[in-house]
Amino acid sequence: MVGVNKQTLLYYDKIHLFSPEYVDNLGYRYYTFTQLDCFYAIMTLKTIGMSLEEIKEYFDTRDAERTAKLLQKGILETKKKVAELVTLSREMNKRIELLEKANHVTCGKIYIEHHETQYLYCTKYISMDAKEIERQEIYGKMIGYRVLHQLHCGPAIGGMVENKFLMNPVGNTTLYCRYYTIVDEPCEEDTEDGEYLEKPEGNYLVLYYKGAYDTTYKAYSQILEYGRKHHFRLGEFSYEESFIDEVSENNPDNYVTQITVPFQFE
Repeated sequence: MVGVNKQTLLYYDKIHLFSPEYVDNLGYRYYTFTQLDCFYAIMTLKTIGMSLEEIKEYFDTRDAERTAKLLQKGILETKKKVAELVTLSREMNKRIELLEKANHVTCGKIYIEHHETQYLYCTKYISMDAKEIERQEIYGKMIGYRVLHQLHCGPAIGGMVENKFLMNPVGNTTLYCRYYTIVDEPCEEDTEDGEYLEKPEGNYLVLYYKGAYDTTYKAYSQILEYGRKHHFRLGEFSYEESFIDEVSENNPDNYVTQITVPFQFE
């Protein structure tokens, strides 16, 4: 009737949290309808995060005033969880939009698009000669920020590349000067590990690259040549955002990364 198994009821009885009204000589356990409210109260308190020990302590000492305070606390916890779920749902919808877009673009083709301002939370500047362990530590802090703000199910972490690196690449890899994540609103307060920046509104060269993260540098010669051919002056940074990544694809060769480079007409 209450949707729990026998073992749960036996355990609740063992810890003196919820016991049957009567146990007959054969060991059959009987509960009354008047006990249902208390049982569902236990389920509710578990839902808002209370431990069985805390719930038992409450039932042992409960009164009307304490019940009201506990319910107020429960309302706050419930609102917090609802807000977290709304954020999680919004971020998952963003991820779906990126996956759908990745399936409808032509990889290797350069598009010209006008982009609105985007707000970014970025890591501190990473020098080109930074060691790999330093880059991993910085990347890990960005992951921590995303988890803290319920952004880990949304668009993947992006990377900014200095366009002076594009002119003089170092080795066969892409060196990012910052990692970033897109946020909904600007924030004036930076953190110890990062800062808030704007990806400015304007015209962008956009190329969708198919392949592993560390091979995106291969796409930049095509972008640079396109810019020279059409007399575009490229901006200071390019931005990379994964549309298909390790979360949704097992083979790195099938990853799809959007590369956007701001430009102006010369």
